[in-house]
This record gives sequence, structure tokens and C-alpha cells, in this order.
Amino acid sequence: MSDHTTTKKRKSDASSSGSKRARTNDENMSAQSLVAAILTNSKAYPIPDDERAVRQTLVDLAQYARALEQEVVTKPAGPAPKTEEQIEAAAQKLRNAAWSGIRKQMTVSYASLAYSKAQFFLLGTV
Repeated sequence: MSDHTTTKKRKSDASSSGSKRARTNDENMSAQSLVAAILTNSKAYPIPDDERAVRQTLVDLAQYARALEQEVVTKPAGPAPKTEEQIEAAAQKLRNAAWSGIRKQMTVSYASLAYSKAQFFLLGTV
């Protein structure tokens, strides 16, 4: 007989109505709408008299600003700049490819040349 116990996984206290990303996107959309409304009519934007409403607006904007900060920190800055040697190597590779393509277009094989001459003599056209 094995003596084995199972433990139940504790459920989160947070509401599980959707993923964290979905909730964050909804909150960001709300904050984006708020920013747009304020900037559209900044001189006449109605400021609520209720202190709780003003506080909630400031908290929403602060959370949105923090989310943007974290997004900037977590995104890669892009490819590292290339060194002079890497740029020169890439330029040389491009020059070689262009030169090779030009040589191929300028070179006529004997078979195609013979076909062209036969076509000229037989048909009178090239």
C-alpha cells in the first residue's frame, strides 16, 4: 500500500473572468480613451467634482503610464549596430553577387550562339 497524499491547488483570489493580458488591454483601452478625450479638449475637459472620481482617473493614467514603461523595457531595442568590418563584408558580398550576375548575362554559351546563327540563316531573323 502506498502512502501518497494529494494536495489541492489553491485557487487565485483574483477574479478569473479573463486572462491578465485581456484585462490589461481593456484597462489600457480605457486609459487611451481617457487620454484622447483630455487631449482633444484639454482646455474644457470636464474635471469631476467627486474626489474619488478624480483619484480613479489619476490612478488609471498612472497604471497606463507604468504599463507603457514596462512595455518599453521588455521590448528588444532592435538589431545591434554593425561594425565597419561587417558593413564592408556585406558590401563586398553584394558587389560579388552583382558582378557574377552581370558576367552571366554577358556570357553567351556556344550552344545558344550556334542556335542564333542557324535561326538567322534559316529564317532571316534572330
